[in-house]
Amino acid sequence: MQQLIQKSTRRLLKHNSNLCVSMFIPISDRESCKSNFLRLWNEAWTLAEERYERDEIETVFTRLNLNGVLDKVNPDYDTICLFVSKRGAYFVYLDLKISPRVVVDHTFYLKPLILTISGDDQYWLLEVRKDHYLLSLSSLSGGAEQFTAPRLKEGKRASDELKFLVRILNSDKRPWFIGGPVEDVQEARLELSRTHLKRSPSAHILHSDRPRVQESAREVIRLRSRQESETTRKDLSPSNIVSLLGKEKNLAKFKKNGLTTVLVDSNLDVAGDSYTKILRMAEYEDDLLVDDFVEEALAKNLKVVPVHRLEDKIGTPIAALKNSEKKFV
Repeated sequence: MQQLIQKSTRRLLKHNSNLCVSMFIPISDRESCKSNFLRLWNEAWTLAEERYERDEIETVFTRLNLNGVLDKVNPDYDTICLFVSKRGAYFVYLDLKISPRVVVDHTFYLKPLILTISGDDQYWLLEVRKDHYLLSLSSLSGGAEQFTAPRLKEGKRASDELKFLVRILNSDKRPWFIGGPVEDVQEARLELSRTHLKRSPSAHILHSDRPRVQESAREVIRLRSRQESETTRKDLSPSNIVSLLGKEKNLAKFKKNGLTTVLVDSNLDVAGDSYTKILRMAEYEDDLLVDDFVEEALAKNLKVVPVHRLEDKIGTPIAALKNSEKKFV
């Protein structure tokens, strides 16, 4: 089973097969993980029996191995997301709580992973050590990329490594945090002021325990995600939304007109064939699925945001584009 993180997770968008099983399992402990896995496995088998041949079902379901899942229980994360077809088996750790859920279709069900796929759950953490800095690009799905640089000494100029870290923090729009023991962070702030650092950190995380620093950064990102979701639900105005129903498929034209955010209903009913229910376009004869919107929007660098019960707000449960005139997140 292959673990997917961040950019590689986007490959799931293009994954199509006759039978795809998507499973979201809370992993707070091994017993609850086992219970949820068995229940979802049985539910998935029941759904598959109604639509697929037994040989095909068995080929896919042999990849859903309980012991393999239990071996991957990780207390640092809340959910493990499993995606299985005859072409492969993949999993993603997620530091967000998702209710136990299984979807059987010919594409993977990816709505709970939209933030991960689009990279909106990523953040920089600059940890201050006694003699060096450690900059990590982390996320709620566990991806991490690390860079180090020596601390400044009294009267010394910034090293090339430290200048590189500062260029990253100045140019990258993702939130960043500085963390470490109080005394070290205070000294580091003075040091960094001599390096032309232009972006202030989203928060100072003052603690000598590294795991506490990292967990605090993740908690801020989790809170941001929940707050953005709440803000979306409260501030969504139909006057600033253009439904894609009956519109052209080419999202680039919408972007030229100032529409920058694709909204996708995160609470679609996925029972039976409703998830693959076609959205008949006025100018196109082909059937179009929800994930087609997501994939094209990401390719056009449009922001993709799941919205709870979008149908109640604009009358269509599939997708919409939001006007950029009003601040969205």
